[in-house]
Amino acid sequence: MALGQYYYLVSSLPGLSLGTVPDLRTPAFLEHCRTLGGDDLHSRLASVSLLPDSGWMPTSAAGRGWCAWETYVRNLLVHRRASTPSQAEHWLHDEADVFPGVMRLVEDALNVGDPLAREAALDRLRWQCLNDLATGHDFDFDALVIYRLRLLLAEKTADADTDASAARLEERVIAAVEAATSQRQTDNCP
Repeated sequence: MALGQYYYLVSSLPGLSLGTVPDLRTPAFLEHCRTLGGDDLHSRLASVSLLPDSGWMPTSAAGRGWCAWETYVRNLLVHRRASTPSQAEHWLHDEADVFPGVMRLVEDALNVGDPLAREAALDRLRWQCLNDLATGHDFDFDALVIYRLRLLLAEKTADADTDASAARLEERVIAAVEAATSQRQTDNCP
């Protein structure tokens, strides 16, 4: 398959929407890409991450656009959450671009009272960013990168709402309590 020509692959992917459990999960998506696009395509898409500082080095315009946008948003969040400007400096990352209209949207999302609703509002902004990045990328590699990012975001939001997430959280809490109890006993603390 020629680089940039992914008509059949892109058309074969199910639609995604934020807030619903995706029909296709990451392992199946990546295997589908390997089957129809080869090992190189699989490995390039497997490295895509929602986190701009995850070690993913985007080679596509959509990937670079996503990383620039997400870094900008994360820096806004750092400024908002830090108690002092000097405290924020430690956590800031270099920004590749500025998105002036986003600042107001992030502020609106952060003014939502409930933490889960706040995160959902931020995720809706992320989804809109991906919609904007998708313009002009219908069947090229960028379309697959955007699909992968949307899939990761849809999985993140779907997993946050499941009973399995609650069970994982409970397991982690129990493990942390057991580890603390064990450490206390090792240190001979009351």
